[in-house]
Amino acid sequence: MEAFEANISGAAELEKVLRQLPGKINEDVQVRSLKKGAQIVAKQARQNAPRDRGDLAKSVTVRKTAKRLRYKDGLGLVIVTVRRPQGAHAHLVEFGTGPRERKDGRSTGQMPAQPFFRPAIDAKAAEALSVIGLQFGYEIERAAERLAGNFKNSGLASRRRR
Repeated sequence: MEAFEANISGAAELEKVLRQLPGKINEDVQVRSLKKGAQIVAKQARQNAPRDRGDLAKSVTVRKTAKRLRYKDGLGLVIVTVRRPQGAHAHLVEFGTGPRERKDGRSTGQMPAQPFFRPAIDAKAAEALSVIGLQFGYEIERAAERLAGNFKNSGLASRRRR
């Protein structure tokens, strides 16, 4: 499956600002911002998912990835995925299957592809990126206000240098 890439203007400036935030706050800002945009894609994927019992659509979710699954450069903090066991067959629905046979030789048939994830990404990527950008601005402002408040309340701000 091909990865989705986008060039974002102002990314270098954003990275510079994020590097100035303490580690945990930096990660929290990124996760909250990325989740906000990922929810847009997830909602579209739920709407696109074929409905037999509705389990597949209900299983589409946004979550923070485990640290061991993240890329070295910090990418991959948030993913749109399916919960198991309800969504365990999502890849079969998305890409379809060829003819299949059991060990005893009986055919189980084949399933045509019913893409729902990729069309959701294609349809909502621009909107999601826009929301992510706005959310980053909001989250960075909130983090800065919290940090400034913590500093002000610490008593260090009122001490004079000699």
